[in-house]
Amino acid sequence: MRWTLYAILNDAARASILTKEGLATARNSMAPDNSIKPQLQPSLKYITGPAGNLALRIFKPDTIRALVLEIHGGGWSLEQQQTMIFRTTTMARTCKVAVVSVDYRLAPENLFPACINDCKAAAKWLVNNAMKEFSTDKLFISGASAGGHLSAVTTLYIRDSLHAY
Repeated sequence: MRWTLYAILNDAARASILTKEGLATARNSMAPDNSIKPQLQPSLKYITGPAGNLALRIFKPDTIRALVLEIHGGGWSLEQQQTMIFRTTTMARTCKVAVVSVDYRLAPENLFPACINDCKAAAKWLVNNAMKEFSTDKLFISGASAGGHLSAVTTLYIRDSLHAY
């Protein structure tokens, strides 16, 4: 097991993310382990985003006490929402919250502030549809690493532009 992990990390470390091949290698090294099956299957919903359809992966437990907009990390360029399935499933089941993960556009293919604009579009949709879709108006925003940055920016957008607090 250690050797496999080491080989994956070594391949990713050798490839330069400044090339298309290197970026693909780095992204593949962060791919989810599909042998682990989540206990809560997400649904996929598409909303209108700044550049067309924007995918939201929704995890809904039987009881919903609140709603969490989960924004994945990965340096704005590497990780994708599929890698967060185990974490979001666990959060939804143990905390009894609906978790919505936004598939924001990644760099370098999409220039800044594409990622921010996609997160803001997801937040606006959630603010406008939380009661209808999830029967709650309690909204939390969560993210790690780059997702933490996007969570902070999105929170300020909700407060300052949507006046939903």
